Amino acid sequence: YRSVDGGISWQQVHSGLKDTTQSFFDIAIDPINASILYVSTMDDGVFKSVNSGDEWFPINNGLGPKWIRAIAIDSLNPETIYAGAEQAGIWKSMNGGENWTLASNGMPAEATITSIVVSPTDSNIIFASDLSSGVYTSADGGETWYAVNAGLDVRAIHELAISGDGQHLYAATNGKGVFRIDLDGNIPSPYDDSNK
Repeated sequence: YRSVDGGISWQQVHSGLKDTTQSFFDIAIDPINASILYVSTMDDGVFKSVNSGDEWFPINNGLGPKWIRAIAIDSLNPETIYAGAEQAGIWKSMNGGENWTLASNGMPAEATITSIVVSPTDSNIIFASDLSSGVYTSADGGETWYAVNAGLDVRAIHELAISGDGQHLYAATNGKGVFRIDLDGNIPSPYDDSNK
């Protein structure tokens, strides 16, 4: 569904998708061209729209698994997209989803990727979460990954978020709240709302 009035009303935008009972996990919007959207589905891979969701088409060439839980766009290079699969790791496209290759070296082969974030300041730095083995990072655009779980009480991660300056990563866990890692070694500045 799409809203053009801040959520007051909604319109179904489903043309080209399988049916209205299809399950979707994630939506990504191109940060440069808001008409370009991607959705990840439970059984049918990734779909793309180039007209704000009016029409959708599958983009699964080379994408092995079809149960895709997470999708992320590199904001510095929106043609680069990452898809996180159910028990099949991370897949990467460098041409807007036309072709995909496996990009999860260093992760368990059966990793269920629940969330992916790309640093807003460096396209080479990516973070991903697995449903059972925690948080991973890549410093080479997804070529290799290593775990960053020091301090995590639980490894079941549902969602990741990164601050706009790329210095603070947040991980939402299953039953243990939210954890933060300060990538620059400094805690975030407190929010100042004294001007309100």
